[in-house]
Amino acid sequence: MPEIVWKDYIDFETEEEEFDKARALYEKLLTKTSHVKVWISYAQFEINISEESAEGEEEDDETQQVVPEEAKERARAIFKRANDLYKEQGIKEDRVALLQAWKSFESTHGSDEDRQKVEKMMPQQVKKRRRIDEDKFEEFVDWVFPADDEGAGKLASLLAKAKAWKKQQEAEKEAEREVESDSTRQEVNRGSDEQEEESDEDEDDDMAKLEALGATIRNGGGGDDSE
Repeated sequence: MPEIVWKDYIDFETEEEEFDKARALYEKLLTKTSHVKVWISYAQFEINISEESAEGEEEDDETQQVVPEEAKERARAIFKRANDLYKEQGIKEDRVALLQAWKSFESTHGSDEDRQKVEKMMPQQVKKRRRIDEDKFEEFVDWVFPADDEGAGKLASLLAKAKAWKKQQEAEKEAEREVESDSTRQEVNRGSDEQEEESDEDEDDDMAKLEALGATIRNGGGGDDSE
């Protein structure tokens, strides 16, 4: 039976408030497919029916309806089942989509502790290389789930530290380049000042020699006139 027929059947039972029958249909559908959309729809179903029931009981109440904790726990159980299944089967892309939906759910309905639990399960993207020929490799993006095991957690932590170290090294190199540039400018300025001082000293020496020569000439010229 096509998935759209299953969905119509589930919607019909939900509208009739036959919620147990709708759950049974979801469970039966999940024996035929493990598509992430089905799991997310199932979890949302548990929240939606609780909100609809609350609206029906307090139709005239304008205050925001509170989702019962029982409904939240049923939704969390569905998210957890799907996450465990994808982890066991190594299905990464669907698992990423599921965790993002779970995180969104906790942002709306969960406590700080619930949000932190899911946040720790969120994956990280890493670049890897794989051989495509004897002497050729290609880079690809893979997902790492730090919460899966200690090894993956250490890898994620190591990657984070490596990024921080690289950033620090680049900052230090930039600072060194600035210091070297300042030192070079100071050396150039100092050399220019020294050249100016030497030039002034040479001019003073030349003036002193000229004055001495002039005095000698004057003295010598005066002696000849007296005779």
